[in-house]
Amino acid sequence: MTDRAAFLAGQGGWRVVRALAPDAGHRRYWRVARGAHTAVLVEDGQSLPAFLRMAEALRAHGFAAPEAYAAVPPFALLEDFGDRPLRALPMAQALPHAVDVLRHFAACPDLLHALDLPHWAGSALQQKRGDFAPPSLAPSFESVWAEAESALPPYMPVFTHADFHPDNLMALPDGRVGLLDFQDALAAHPAYDLVNLLEDARTDVPKGLRADMLQRYCAGMTPEDRRAFEVWYRVLGTQFHCRVWALFLRLGGTYAAHLPRLEAYIREALPHPALGPVARWFTDHAPAF
Repeated sequence: MTDRAAFLAGQGGWRVVRALAPDAGHRRYWRVARGAHTAVLVEDGQSLPAFLRMAEALRAHGFAAPEAYAAVPPFALLEDFGDRPLRALPMAQALPHAVDVLRHFAACPDLLHALDLPHWAGSALQQKRGDFAPPSLAPSFESVWAEAESALPPYMPVFTHADFHPDNLMALPDGRVGLLDFQDALAAHPAYDLVNLLEDARTDVPKGLRADMLQRYCAGMTPEDRRAFEVWYRVLGTQFHCRVWALFLRLGGTYAAHLPRLEAYIREALPHPALGPVARWFTDHAPAF
């Protein structure tokens, strides 16, 4: 009997229905059933305890995160959020719900205080920017990013999902947005998740809809706060796109199809004044962008 089968046997009659799509990391998923009830079996030898702890905190603060029915690491039996990610909905219908979740994150400082999360500013450079530059150019790439970051305005960190895209957001029958894959959450600027959503590596979001959703998120901000938010949005978004570009290049296969979209996001962002040092680096070392 495999370890997976032994775990299921210990939970009383669950059987595997089918494997679910794996993510880009190390986690594996199966839909399981017991009578008319279904659940999701996850195998995660690295981050399962963090996921379970965060799920409990999210649920306690009113968010829809999967309930854990049983857990014996590296396995856990989780509430089944179904097969309807926000990506399956019309974009103009799905994005407002996701943006409202982010507004809820920002309005819920107790959630951040309940969790001991790593801070974005303390993340390793490679975690923030990935392996975009070859080793010979990595020091200069890191230097221009440090210069750009040094000019950013101060901010109050919020709970940040850190992989907030429509495949990790589920449309639940009660109208709520179900959250998945949040085990790498950070304490970071709220623009991090918003740019991840609106400039998704896998989807073309029309510029007009992006602008509408940015306005929806920023509603109620002072003009000064809005300007500061947009500076962070541009800087964090470009860092994110560089990191994901390097990841997708390494993964290859179907991920490679998304590289042109990421390159377009980077080109669109580089003229922003906050990215001046980074734009000069691209001119000198990556003129194709």
